Amino acid sequence: MATDLSRIEDADAASDLVQIAGSPGILQVVPIVESDWSDTWYRVFMQVSSISFVVVDARKRMQRCRELGADGVTNLVAHLSMSPEDAAIIRSGATILDINETGVRVFGGSSKADFIGQTTNRFFSKDCTALQSVADAYLQGQTAFQQQATNHRLDGSTFESLFCVVMRVPGASDGVWLAGFIDNSAEQRQRAMTNVLRDELAHVSRISTLGEMSASIAHELGQALATIGTSVQAALNYLNLPEPNVDAAKRACGRVAAQTVRASEIIDRVRGMAARRPGTATPVTIGELVQDSVGFVRHEFERTSIALSYGIEDEDLVVVVDRVQIQQLLVNLLMNATQALRDHETGMPTISVNARRDGRCIVLEVRDNGPGMAEEDLPQVFDSFFSTKSDGLGLGLSICRSIVEAHGGSISAANRTDRSGAVITVELPVSE
Repeated sequence: MATDLSRIEDADAASDLVQIAGSPGILQVVPIVESDWSDTWYRVFMQVSSISFVVVDARKRMQRCRELGADGVTNLVAHLSMSPEDAAIIRSGATILDINETGVRVFGGSSKADFIGQTTNRFFSKDCTALQSVADAYLQGQTAFQQQATNHRLDGSTFESLFCVVMRVPGASDGVWLAGFIDNSAEQRQRAMTNVLRDELAHVSRISTLGEMSASIAHELGQALATIGTSVQAALNYLNLPEPNVDAAKRACGRVAAQTVRASEIIDRVRGMAARRPGTATPVTIGELVQDSVGFVRHEFERTSIALSYGIEDEDLVVVVDRVQIQQLLVNLLMNATQALRDHETGMPTISVNARRDGRCIVLEVRDNGPGMAEEDLPQVFDSFFSTKSDGLGLGLSICRSIVEAHGGSISAANRTDRSGAVITVELPVSE
C-alpha cells in the first residue's frame, strides 16, 4: 500500500531512504538497506509500543553539522546561540517520515497524515534547546541522546517529555533517525507541586521561628528606639544650653542615625524571613550568610549567656543560594543548639559556627557543647515529625534537610568526638 509523499519537502530524497509498504491497517517504513532493522523490530516500536516514536529524515541537519565541524566548530550549542541562520537550519533540518499511533495521540493528531512531511521543529518550544543539543551530540560522534524537552501539540498546547534519539539506527540508511518522546508532564506537575508545598512549609516554619524569637526581636528594637530617644533628648539639651554645645549635639545625632540604621536592619531581616516568595538563587558570600543569621539570634545568646565563636576559613567565598532559605537553615540550627544548651545545665555553654572549603563544596558546621544526641535518634533526626521535645512538631530539621537538598547539598548530624555536644554538618556546592 503506497502512501502520499507529496507533503514531504523532497519526496525523491525521501524515497531514497524508505519504501512504504504494509498490509491493510498497517503503515510502515522499510529501509532499503536490508539488515537488523527488520519488520519485527519496526512493528515493536511503531505499532506496539506505548511510547511515542517518530522516524525522521535528518540528512539536512547532518549535512550542516558536518559543514560546521569542517569549519572548526566544536561547541555547536554555543555557535548556534550566536548564529540564528544556522540554528534555523538545524532546528528545521529533520522531516517526519513516520509516527506511531501513540505519537499521533500524544501530539493531538487524528492520523499520521497530520505529521508525515512536517519538520520536527514545529513540535518543540522555541525556547527548548533539545534540537540544538541533539545536533551537537551528533557532531561529537554520539549514537544516542536524551534530554528533557518542552513540546507542542497540534493545537498549540505544551507538554514536557523525555526526548530520546537514536542517530545511527542499526540497518537503517544513513540519515534515518529514530526519536522517542516519553510524556512526563504528570511527573513534572507533581515535582512542581512538591516544590510549592516545600516552600510553603518552609514559610510557615519561618513564621513559627519568628514567633519564638519575638521577645528577642522586640528587645532589640526596644534598645534601638530607647537609644534614639535618649540621644534626641541629649541633642536638644546640648542645643538649649546658654552656650549651645554643637559638637556634642552632632555626636548625639550620630548615635540617632546609627540606631535608626540598626532598627531598619532588624525590620528588614524580619520582613525578609516573613515574606512569602518564590525561591531565588543569588550569589552571596559565606561571611554575609553567617553574620545575617547570627544577627537574628544574638540576643538569645546574650540572654542565655551562650558564647559564640567563629571558624570561617574564607568569609569572601561565594555560594549561589536562596539567601533567605539558607538564613532560615542556619537560624534553625542555631536555635536548636541554643535550646539544647538552655534545657541542660552546661558550664560555659558555647556554640561555634565553622565554614571551610572542601573541593567543590563549602562545609558549614554548627557545634555545641551540650549533652549531644541519643545514638538511637541520630538516624531519624531529619525525619518529618520526629522530635525529642514533648511540645515539638518535628519539622525544623526536616525543613533544613529539604532546603539543603533543594540546593544540591547534603546535611548530617553526629555527636562530637572531641567532647560532649552535637555537630550538624551542611555541604553546599560552591559557585565557580
